[in-house]
Amino acid sequence: MQSRPAFSPPSPSGTLFTKDDLFTSMPPNHLNEGNVTPPKYGMKTLYEPPEKAVVDLVFVHGLKGDRDGTWTAPGSETSWLETLLPSQLTDCRIITYGYDSNPVNVRGVVSSNTIGNHAKTFLSLLSSYRAQSQSIDRPIILVAHSMGGLMCEDALLSSQNNPEHHLRAVLECTQGILFLGTPLSGSGLATSAERLAKLIGLIKNTNPKILGVLRKDSEVLSRIQDAFHAMLRSRNSDGYAPINISCCYEQLPMSGIGEVVPKASATLHGYTAIGIWANHREMVRFSNSDDPGFLSITGELRRWVDALRLLDERPKERTSWKTSTEPGGITIGGNVVQSHVVNGSQMVNGDIYFGGEHWESHTGRDGVS
Repeated sequence: MQSRPAFSPPSPSGTLFTKDDLFTSMPPNHLNEGNVTPPKYGMKTLYEPPEKAVVDLVFVHGLKGDRDGTWTAPGSETSWLETLLPSQLTDCRIITYGYDSNPVNVRGVVSSNTIGNHAKTFLSLLSSYRAQSQSIDRPIILVAHSMGGLMCEDALLSSQNNPEHHLRAVLECTQGILFLGTPLSGSGLATSAERLAKLIGLIKNTNPKILGVLRKDSEVLSRIQDAFHAMLRSRNSDGYAPINISCCYEQLPMSGIGEVVPKASATLHGYTAIGIWANHREMVRFSNSDDPGFLSITGELRRWVDALRLLDERPKERTSWKTSTEPGGITIGGNVVQSHVVNGSQMVNGDIYFGGEHWESHTGRDGVS
C-alpha cells in the first residue's frame, strides 16, 4: 500500500496562512528562540508633522497581521505608511497599531482574547496615547484591514456612552473609517484557517474565539454589525456629524484559497465601495505612489482630511466636535454656521460665518467641503 504524500501548504506568495505562518505569530526573526525582540504590539507613530497635526490617521492590521509587515510590500524594508503616505498628507500624524491577532501558533500558547477584549484594549491604548501627546480632542480617521475593521467597530461601540470621558472622546473625535477587505458580513476566511490547521494536526493550538467571529453565521459578528449601524444612525440625534465611511474590496483571488472576503461582505449598503486590483493580502501593500490601490486609498483620505483642515483653519478655536442647531444656523465647535442646507447628498452653495468672518463655501451631507 502506497503511503500518502506529506501535506504541503500552498505557496507563501498566494495564501493567508502557510506552514511557516502556523509556526509563529512573529516575523521570521522571532523563530530563533534566543531572540528576545519584543512583539510588535501597541501604538507606534510613523510620522509626526513639523507643526500641529490636523488629524490622527490610525492604521489597524487584521488576522495574522503585523503593525509594520501588513503594510510593507514584498522586497521593501519599510511600509508605505512611512515612505509614501507622509508626502501625500503632510499635516497628519500617522500611527500604526499592533496586537496579537494570530489564531494559530504551535510554539507557544495561543491568545484566548476575543474581539471584544482586543477592542477594549485598543480603545484604552489609543486614548492614553493621545492624552500623552495632549491631542485627546484631535480628529481621528481609522484605516483597518480585514478583521481589524471589526475590532475598530467594536472599539467605537465600547466608546459610545462610556462613563469615562477620555474613552468616550474616541468616538466623539472619530470622523472617518476606511475599511480594507473587512468581512462585515463574514467570509470563508475562518474556515480556511481551521482547515489548514487540521491538515497539519494543530487544531488544539487555535483560537476558536477569533476564528468563529469570521463565520457568516457568527452571532458575535451579527451583534457587532447591528449595534454599529444603530450607532451610526444615532449620530445625528446625539448631536454629532456623520462618520465618513468607505469600503475597499479585493478583486483578485488568493492562490490555493480563492476570494477571501467577497465584495458583498466587504461593503456596506449606502456607502462608497472601491475595488482594488489585488488579493486580500496585497491590497494593502504598495511599493510606489502610482499604484492604483494607493491612489484610491489616499484619495479617500485626502478628501476627508481636506474637509477637516477647512474646519481647523477657522479663526475661532474649536471646543468640541459636537454640532447643535441654533436660530439662523448650525453651531460647529462653538461657531455658528449660516447656510442653506438641504437633505441628502446634493451639494449646494451657501454662506458660512465662522467667528464673525464670512466664508463662501458648500455644505452637504459630509459637512463643509
